[in-house]
Amino acid sequence: MSSSPMSTDKPPSVEENAKSKGTPLVVWLLVAICVLAIGASFLPGLSTKYGLRAKLSVGVSLGSELQRLIQEARERGVTDMTCNAERCNVSARATELRGIVTAVTSDRTGVITVEYRDAALPVNQRHLVFWPMIEGKDADLSNPAHRSKPVTWQCGRRPETTIPEDLLPVSCK
Repeated sequence: MSSSPMSTDKPPSVEENAKSKGTPLVVWLLVAICVLAIGASFLPGLSTKYGLRAKLSVGVSLGSELQRLIQEARERGVTDMTCNAERCNVSARATELRGIVTAVTSDRTGVITVEYRDAALPVNQRHLVFWPMIEGKDADLSNPAHRSKPVTWQCGRRPETTIPEDLLPVSCK
């Protein structure tokens, strides 16, 4: 009985296929090794970006914590939202995070700046900024008229943010 194209025989192995085509198995193995080596050459760049994004998420978390503190201050009637190492404990906590974040500060109006410490980022690319918005517009939280209005926060796309856009967290794009 001859084998037909519709036969249920198992497909040929790579080795059998290579022999039938006249290509030695060694050549197929070399091709596979080259493909793997080329693919692996891209991984260090990807893992570096992934690692940087993970570190950036630490700053986002600290920025969120400062947003909460600012909201609590607004509810108490505070009009100066300035936060620095002397005034808030967020910066103190930041230094405990293995040197990922240098400082978390806010200015009088509530704009928050997270400064990162990482050798993989150039010195001029280490700032992530969060700013308050009320009714879709930039807001000055030191203005007493804004005290009872709900605040939303934006991050990233602002000249003061110097983190490269491809590294920004999704919430900041």
